[in-house]
Amino acid sequence: MTSWMRRLSVIAGSAVGDPDIHLFGREAIALLDIDLSDRAPSVSSEFEVAVYTRELRILTSAFASLRSADTLTRRKNAGVQRSDDLVVATLMEPGSLQLERNGRLVHYRRGELLIGSDTDEYLRLADSAVAAVGVLIPRRLLGKRPRVLKRAAQPYISSSLLARSTAAFLTEFAVPLATGVIAEPSVETEQAVLDLVVSALCEMPGRGVKLTDNPVFVREAVADLIERYYAEPDFGVEVLADALHLSRRQVYRYFEDTGQSLAARIADRRLQAAVDLLETQPQMSVSALARQSGFASEATFRSRFRAGLGYGPTEARARVLNGESLPTIGPAD
Repeated sequence: MTSWMRRLSVIAGSAVGDPDIHLFGREAIALLDIDLSDRAPSVSSEFEVAVYTRELRILTSAFASLRSADTLTRRKNAGVQRSDDLVVATLMEPGSLQLERNGRLVHYRRGELLIGSDTDEYLRLADSAVAAVGVLIPRRLLGKRPRVLKRAAQPYISSSLLARSTAAFLTEFAVPLATGVIAEPSVETEQAVLDLVVSALCEMPGRGVKLTDNPVFVREAVADLIERYYAEPDFGVEVLADALHLSRRQVYRYFEDTGQSLAARIADRRLQAAVDLLETQPQMSVSALARQSGFASEATFRSRFRAGLGYGPTEARARVLNGESLPTIGPAD
């Protein structure tokens, strides 16, 4: 564990203290809420779990953890209440393990992005100690985005450039926080972590965008691009068409029968992002809501908000604080 703590100190930029949790043997097993696998008839008293953790304001927490080599099974247990948080992590050195979920064996390596559920059942196989760092994200922060929710419900692993960049950012974010080296991050920084994770979930793994005469595929590609880039104020129909290697006219043609323009779809996605932010962070200022949702100006945001909901963001905040739910803003089709 000493070498792991030294590695954390290098990342954090300062020497780290003792872990918040440090347990051995069956106490460590009990902490993890897992059963011994049939492949592991006994557990050594030297089996070790060490965890640094830090609660956050928007996200649930940041963590850095170390576990000994093991073959362990985690099963659903009616007597244990687990959160439905997403576990978003990456492995540090030595960084290699296998998880068997629903009959599927997934091999994770150092530097890749891992996304799963805190309620997952799994068989965990690791030939050496495994160090992981990451965050827990409340599932409600994903809002009402079907594509993101669908992908978050499945075991996810990616080594794409975006995923690896997200994993690297996650390491630099979580380690100094979990170990207590730095004070709590800004709300904007936590939101940046969330946005990166959502962008990674919105990727189409193993698939590039290709020209096709299939309107269903084009619409799906458009929806994915909007989901990935709506928060960028400069993102619009022109950028979208360029990404698809199509002309504006060609892209418009695929949506002629939907009754909603592409510009309106992008604006509605930004509006839904603002609604989601208001419901989870009602203290956020109107200008911050506009900026983080991708609107070019606060005036445009206020106008679009009132047109979409029938009242402004200030009244919407009051409704949220009064326990009301805001409506879902969705595409025509």
